[in-house]
Order: sequence, then structure tokens, then C-alpha cells
Amino acid sequence: MLPLKQRAVFCRALALQLAAGADPVVTAGTAASALPSRWRPAGELLASALARGESFHAALGAAALLPASDLSLVDIGERSGALDEVLRELADFHEESAALRRQIISGLALPAFNLVAACFIVPLPGLVLKGDTVGYLVAALGPIALLLAVVFGLGRMLPRASGRTLDRWVRPLPLVGATLHEIDCWRFFRTLALLSRTSHGLIDSVRLAARTCRGERLRELLTSAANDAEARGAPVGPLLERRAAFPPDVAAEWRAGERTGQLEAAFRRIGTRYGETSRQRLKTLAEWTPRLVYLVVLAVMAWQVLRLAGAYFDSLSRVVGG
Repeated sequence: MLPLKQRAVFCRALALQLAAGADPVVTAGTAASALPSRWRPAGELLASALARGESFHAALGAAALLPASDLSLVDIGERSGALDEVLRELADFHEESAALRRQIISGLALPAFNLVAACFIVPLPGLVLKGDTVGYLVAALGPIALLLAVVFGLGRMLPRASGRTLDRWVRPLPLVGATLHEIDCWRFFRTLALLSRTSHGLIDSVRLAARTCRGERLRELLTSAANDAEARGAPVGPLLERRAAFPPDVAAEWRAGERTGQLEAAFRRIGTRYGETSRQRLKTLAEWTPRLVYLVVLAVMAWQVLRLAGAYFDSLSRVVGG
């Protein structure tokens, strides 16, 4: 899977050339040639799959250049004839995600330096008093190794986590859970807007759009509402409203779109709003993550200083008492 920055560049190149009416095989070959050398074989695989007549969605899946959530949107865009639009939106989203990740990493530089310094400073009295170099290195490097293992493990696990795992462990987290939920809603409504251009009915479109949601709870709620609406021969909008799938203002706009026959425009507006709010939450997350880590580092350092001071005074009192 391409890294975020390369993913954005790749999607942008595909979108621009497809919007200009370029041949898909030539487009894929041109975009692949701009990839880093390690990804060019995958780009060539994409071009060869398209040359054999495979769909863009299937060819991208075979090349393993994009995550499954992106492939779902590409599939919908291809069916609706708006593939270039979907790729452009994915490029915008990945560009902003890459910029926010850089902001978080740069903001974490000072807290990380302080944490590493604390790991080496706190065990220093033991080295001075006992001369135990091995014990000092274990005490200093152990927490650093553990922290790196946790960060690396989370970085590898979260992009591949199942919807049930996300709902259980990530959604309850303040700000993080709300951000992921709004990204799911953005994907859902943008996909619904695209499907409104096709021959799919609204109930079938809701089922298809629900597949783009990573959260299992929201995906199942949307799918079950669509299935119930089909079984009862009833509209799906009121069922989603009764199940509180979305806030009241979203439900009201959905009703207005049904009443005026402008559902596609309503879905597009709702999707745009969710996209804006999710981006704003991501920016807030990027600003607050380094601050929270810094506070944790300061708290750990303060606790270690107090612990050492307590041990020192205990030793002093024993000497004086003896």
C-alpha cells in the first residue's frame, strides 16, 4: 500500500488525466512512472491489468496500491461515471492527512526528546552509586524500546483493524472516535451522491454506500435499515431517522431532498459538511496530541524526581537515626 503522500500524488495524477479524457491504460502507465522505484512494479501491474480489460477497481486491488476503503469508493465512482471526481477527492483527503501527520510528528519532537532524556537521567543515580552499567542501560533503554514497540504496533494495527475492533477500542476515545465516525459519514454521503447518478434505487444505494464505512456499528445500522425498508416497502430515510443514525439536521435535510426530488444535491451538501468537520477535528487532534504527550512526559518526570527525592530523604533519615 502506498504511503499517504505518494497515495495523494498517485490519485491526483490519475484524476487529472482521466478528467482530460486520457486513455486509462496510458493514464495508469504515466502515473506509475512517477512512483518511487519500489512501487513501479505495482504500477506496471495496474497498467497491464487495465490493458487486459479489467476494471479500475479490480486492477487497483490487484496492484495493492490503495487501501480497501479507497477501493470501495473507486468502485462506486467507476459505476457512477465519476471516477475522476472520486480520485480527486481521495487525493485532497490524503494530502490533508499527510500534512496533519507531519504536524503531529513535528509537534512530538520536543516531548520525545524530553522523554528520552528522562529515561537516561532518572536511572543515573543508580549508576553513580552502584556502578552497575548493565542495569543502567536496561533501565534507560527498556522504556524506550517498549514505547517504540507500542507506537510501531499501533501504526501497523490501526490501518488494518476490523470495524469491530475500531468500535470497541477507538470509538470511545475523546475526539478520535468522533473524527473517525465523521469520516465514515463523509464517505457514506459522498458515495450516496455518486450512486444517485446511477440506475441503483435509494435502498440499494444505501446498502452499497454502507460498505465504505469502516465502523461495523454504523455499517450494520445502515444495512439493516435498508433491508427493513425493502422488506416493508417503506422509504429508508424515516427508518434511519427513527434509529438516530444521524443528527436531526442531517435527517431534516434528507427529508427535504426527498420532498423536492433533489436527493443528490442534499447528499452532496451533507457529505461536504461532514468532510469539513472531520478535517477540522483532525486539525484539532494534530494540535492537541503533542500537548497531551508533553503533559504525560512532564508528569512522569515529576513523579520520578519526587520518587528519587523520597528515597534520598529516607536514606538520610536512616543515616541520621543510626
